[in-house]
Amino acid sequence: MSQLRNPTRLLFVALPFLLLFLAACGAVKLAPTFSHQGRLLDENGAPVPDGNYEIEYGIFHAATGGTAVYTETQTIAVADGLFTASVSPFGTADPTVFAQPTWLQITVGGETLTPRQRLQGSLCSFPRLRRGRAKARKRATGFRRSGGHR
Repeated sequence: MSQLRNPTRLLFVALPFLLLFLAACGAVKLAPTFSHQGRLLDENGAPVPDGNYEIEYGIFHAATGGTAVYTETQTIAVADGLFTASVSPFGTADPTVFAQPTWLQITVGGETLTPRQRLQGSLCSFPRLRRGRAKARKRATGFRRSGGHR
């Protein structure tokens, strides 16, 4: 028992476990996302019926036309027309996509909602480039979408 009270021995026993723990913590990566919330309305301005809707998110470099630089499809639960989703382009899209103006296009059940919404964030919302790789301090940007689903 007296051998464990020696600070040097304790350090040599605890240090490998501490390093292993820190390495495991550093390996865990959180997928950065941004939230998208909206309300789907029918042609009369009433909320669409409750249920699950297939929503496709597309990110473009133009307000109209062009080719999507990222797409993601989700099945989203809608209640009283309201929905919320987490869109995660940061894991699969090239981070330089956000180095120029981008627009979000939403397609619900095969029908594209117009106009596209310009993505704008605060200084720390999107990845910053550092030594050729994406770094992020904070990615918590919310966007609102109100519009008719026709």
